[in-house]
Amino acid sequence: MTIENLAVPARFSIQLKYIAIFNQLQSKIAICNPGKNGYILAIIDRHFVDGIRQRAESVTWLHDLSQGAISMNFKKFSLDPHILRAVDDAGFIIPTPIQDQAMPHVLAGKDVLGIAQTGTGKTAVFLLPILQRLSTGARRTTRSLILAPTRELAEQITEAGRTLGKHVGVRCISIYGGVSKNKQVDALARGAEIVVACPGRLLDHLGDRSIDLSRIEILVLDEADRMCDMGFLPDIKRILAVLPRER
Repeated sequence: MTIENLAVPARFSIQLKYIAIFNQLQSKIAICNPGKNGYILAIIDRHFVDGIRQRAESVTWLHDLSQGAISMNFKKFSLDPHILRAVDDAGFIIPTPIQDQAMPHVLAGKDVLGIAQTGTGKTAVFLLPILQRLSTGARRTTRSLILAPTRELAEQITEAGRTLGKHVGVRCISIYGGVSKNKQVDALARGAEIVVACPGRLLDHLGDRSIDLSRIEILVLDEADRMCDMGFLPDIKRILAVLPRER
């Protein structure tokens, strides 16, 4: 089954919570859930719904189907109910292939290398297990570090972390260069369980001793190949050297 997550401009404003769109060009069905920045779409291969399209009498029927898909498919990961609530709020319909295959291993605490196309939900693959682990234990202590190559990606991950973790009480902040360090220092001083960072600025904070990475339990290298291409490998090695060996 081919599934992608797409963003559709908010100008396509529709009153129904879920709508069904048949795309003749791609031969796919899109089930939409309006979000803050537009509609979140789960694009499902046409063959998956061919058997039910003729029996679907209304969009409301598809709405009920999508709600069931959310509860049935994401519950199998045994996530905290507060996390499942955020997954529902975000409009995730069913796990994408990378989520379905990788998340059980991440939840089990194994090291995972994942490769998938853009838009297949890789961010949720590591954020949902991180939130599951951080839902218990020490608070306002940095326990998860996510390294990203650009400030734009760091902000995207942080926003996703806040969206999926909004019912868990876990704080997620981002630190990157090109802006003043003062607000970042203040945010770190207030405490955050998840820090999303670009390597260069993170090393600056380590040098200033404004961040403590001694209790990191989970490390994520997002777009690791790109970071290496951009020359961040020496910085990453310096960061790895100060992290706990057991993580």
